[in-house]
Amino acid sequence: NTTLTSLYLSKNIFDDQSIASLGKMIIENEVLTSLGLKRCGFGPKGLCEVCSALGVNTTLTSLDLSGNKFDDQSIASLGKMIIENEVLTSLGLKRCGFGPKGLCEVCSALGVNTTLTSL
Repeated sequence: NTTLTSLYLSKNIFDDQSIASLGKMIIENEVLTSLGLKRCGFGPKGLCEVCSALGVNTTLTSLDLSGNKFDDQSIASLGKMIIENEVLTSLGLKRCGFGPKGLCEVCSALGVNTTLTSL
């Protein structure tokens, strides 16, 4: 697709295979700027897939992951993505269930990131 710039899939339940397909799309798509994945039921493995894809994506500026359940360990992939991604300006993480260790990971990454303006 060369015209779709916004995709909101919130409140749909995705398994690991679906998230892997979504990750591939994020890597290959060169026009998508906004992606809503609120309350999609994926957890740590899904987060790793999405973050790996965003590490190389050059167009997505807005991502909402709110309401998905991530643990502190999987937040490391989020931190890495925050450091590597140079275009994301808005990231939604409400009610994602990570604790103090995850918060430290995100804050540490934010110290390096120069593009995020809304969290």
